[in-house]
Amino acid sequence: QAVDRLHLKAGSPDLVEVHGHVMTTRCERCGEVYGLPEVGALIEAADDGVPRCTNTSCRYPLRPSTSLWGEPLIEDAVTRAWELAAQADAFIVVDSSLRTIPMSLLPSVPLTRRVPLVVITPEPTQYDRYAQLVVRTSSEDLLVVAPWNLQVNLLPKHDRATASHPFAKSLRPLLAPIAARHGANVKVTEVPPGPPV
Repeated sequence: QAVDRLHLKAGSPDLVEVHGHVMTTRCERCGEVYGLPEVGALIEAADDGVPRCTNTSCRYPLRPSTSLWGEPLIEDAVTRAWELAAQADAFIVVDSSLRTIPMSLLPSVPLTRRVPLVVITPEPTQYDRYAQLVVRTSSEDLLVVAPWNLQVNLLPKHDRATASHPFAKSLRPLLAPIAARHGANVKVTEVPPGPPV
């Protein structure tokens, strides 16, 4: 439900925005699209504070380029999300309670192909029992992502059921087939606690 395009700014190569985004507005009547600076000027110029389409034959009120509450999601984006889920080698749910249909059903697509599922979210989901790994926390403190590195920071040992070494060992067989399919080199390492020596 991130509509701020920060994922795009961070470098996500194939962002699928099922809820749209708030960086533009559009006219529902003629389809004209306006950027935020232009909309700001239209709001200031409007007597009633409502930005309107500048096409003289239209003048219809503008709306954000998002799905508002109670509206259907963007159909092309939903279709693309399902296509990508069907091709996934692994499926990771991050910070989602998976409660809103149709996107809450998305993990079922790769599961039908026995693709590994990882759930990283503070609250239980209906998919926890099917996941190879469930991490009950927010992603903010857990994941550090770079194009060449995915680092998973575990909770303190007294807050988790599995020790770090068995956890790291359990990831290797899950990741090896994915790496092989893509000609990638995947290494699972365990950084020892304490200061560097």
